[in-house]
Amino acid sequence: MGPIRSRVTSKYFAKPSAPPLPTTHTSQAAANEMKKPVVCQPQKKTKATTVGLLKLGFAPLVHDTVEPHTLILGTCPSDAAILCGQYFGNRANTFWDIVGKQCGFKRAATSYAEQVLALTSHGYAVWDVLASRKGQGSLDSKTVRGSDVPNDIRTLLSQRLVTVRRVCINSKSSAAFFLKHNRSWLGELGVWDLVNQAARDVFGAAVNKQRPNQNHFGEKTRAAAVATAPLQLAVMESTSPANAPSRRARLAEGITIDEHNKTASIIEYKRRRWAADCFTPPAHHAKNDASRHTRVGLGVGGSSGCSSQC
Repeated sequence: MGPIRSRVTSKYFAKPSAPPLPTTHTSQAAANEMKKPVVCQPQKKTKATTVGLLKLGFAPLVHDTVEPHTLILGTCPSDAAILCGQYFGNRANTFWDIVGKQCGFKRAATSYAEQVLALTSHGYAVWDVLASRKGQGSLDSKTVRGSDVPNDIRTLLSQRLVTVRRVCINSKSSAAFFLKHNRSWLGELGVWDLVNQAARDVFGAAVNKQRPNQNHFGEKTRAAAVATAPLQLAVMESTSPANAPSRRARLAEGITIDEHNKTASIIEYKRRRWAADCFTPPAHHAKNDASRHTRVGLGVGGSSGCSSQC
């Protein structure tokens, strides 16, 4: 994929129940600024840079004109991400490295705005399971019990992102929060299709696997063919630096480990799992909505899902 030259940026919703904020279009000055590499480096914690106990989430990342087929969910921004104002902003988090591998850019040489545009222009939206939480540091396990406040993901999907066919949750710990706050939704008739083993491990007991007689949201908001097809739900290999696959696991997959750059093999290990379960088009999207999505720029096959590259 060549340099991103689109003048369309992503739009942000303050929250699903509120009207969308005005769309921001790229000015020439902003376009020039986007060419500068912006990489959020881990910072030593000081009084000036330490984030407090309360962590507030970001607005969703959604493209202005491309209808999304997949919603990617994190847990809640880490301290480093909050300081940067960027999703997965900790430089040690491999999310944008994996996206770069799929979409053909190098993270260190690409601005955050361009990275977001590369991802969202191929039908991916990004949000978090939680709107806020309290906890010391960035680990999900350090969340103060009872302090986690969920985002209204159901409303976002039913009223705003009605073309989404798949939800990919970044880590089992994020999925645990999703389960906690959406147990009744998960148990509704035929809403969800668990597409990988990690999803079955987390949600298997909670998901009602029978076919539905109505759509996912109890409303007539989607075309009949879409409404009766379950949403695909996948739990992804965590991109957090706290999740490091063992050397043995990487070698077992034939991944070469460069002793001078061990991070590269970790990125490749995680990329393979994301490529299989996230960076391929959802089955219903590819089979049933191909002509409509092609017209709005999603395409089908690899061009839609970044199965080889964006």
